[in-house]
Amino acid sequence: TLFQTDAEYLTRIAESFRAQGREVETLRIAGDPAERIVETAADVDLIVMATHGRGGTNRAFLGSVTDQVARAASAPTLIVRGSYRPASPPLTRVLVPLDGSPLAEEAVPVAATLANELDLRVHLVRVLTPPRTWSSASSRRRSGERAEQATASDEQAVRAYLEEQAQRLSDQDVVVSHELHSGSVVPALRTAIRPRDIVVMTTHGRYGVRRLVLGSVADALIRQASAPILLVPAGMAVPSRY
Repeated sequence: TLFQTDAEYLTRIAESFRAQGREVETLRIAGDPAERIVETAADVDLIVMATHGRGGTNRAFLGSVTDQVARAASAPTLIVRGSYRPASPPLTRVLVPLDGSPLAEEAVPVAATLANELDLRVHLVRVLTPPRTWSSASSRRRSGERAEQATASDEQAVRAYLEEQAQRLSDQDVVVSHELHSGSVVPALRTAIRPRDIVVMTTHGRYGVRRLVLGSVADALIRQASAPILLVPAGMAVPSRY
């Protein structure tokens, strides 16, 4: 029967973990997959799921179950692309994209906990987007002069911000580095991300017809980045360990 096949499948997967000396519990539940996963994972520290990360003409598509779980779960969801193959060592850095907002900074304590548990360093990344362009030549010239002044000022402020965030992590005995990129956010972050990174970032997890899927940046990175993405629900209490 189907359940016998499911049981055999779960046993096979569980045995691969037990062979590494890990304790494994298996569970089969009937019902809507996303709803049941969210309910079952109510008291866990971490959810790990795979996604094809397909793109569509109307919106990006993570896979409906993975999308719903990452949006509704109370625990962080680690999303791994189906094509991802870990290297050896599998991870070397925890990369945290920051945009200067308190929401993005909520990922930092999770990144620090993960780094301490796995003996990794944290790498903070901020992207400065270019100023908008103007139509007329005179407007572009005046705008360019103001933009040059603003860019220098912004860059100085952003570097100070990154140094402040890095110092807070250093005070917690976390090995930390940081870098500033300029340009479009997603391409810049893709450049910063290395194959042995794990990316940690915060998500609102909003529903609604007019919403973006997990936020445009997170969604694009899940589909395009060479590293797994750990999505942290906004307002989540940081676990003491993973």
